[in-house]
Amino acid sequence: MSIEDTLRLAIALDKQNQWPKARAMLMDLVRQNTQRYDVLVTFGRPLLRHRQLAAAQTVLERAVQIFPEDSLARLYLAHVLLSQGRWVEAQGAYRAVLQMKPQNPLAELGIALAQQQLGNVSGAAQHRLRAFARQPWLKMATAEGMCGQPRIP
Repeated sequence: MSIEDTLRLAIALDKQNQWPKARAMLMDLVRQNTQRYDVLVTFGRPLLRHRQLAAAQTVLERAVQIFPEDSLARLYLAHVLLSQGRWVEAQGAYRAVLQMKPQNPLAELGIALAQQQLGNVSGAAQHRLRAFARQPWLKMATAEGMCGQPRIP
């Protein structure tokens, strides 16, 4: 089976609530393909979603190290740092994403969440407004708690 087919199968298994099987397949791929962006990021995303944060951080840091110009791997890594409560580091990681993709609403929202946790209410509000202006659906998603992060007042 090709790497691409294995990735698709692992994603399908995860969607069918078979995360242990999907995880095992992805771990094997990472061991065999330590330099492949698609393998690293495809493994990092569900690790984050399943709250296996230390493993997600390791995999995504590797992706960023190998592909420093990639904003998506950095964005997922920033989400990991935010999920770990590492507010200052998460904010820095989101800012790095914004340097690469200045219009990224998820990076703006991540900074807003980090600043809120750090007690900078006005800074959080500014970043939140920028995120909502770029993607209006984020306002509804965050109000309903759909982003997997604390609800934004």
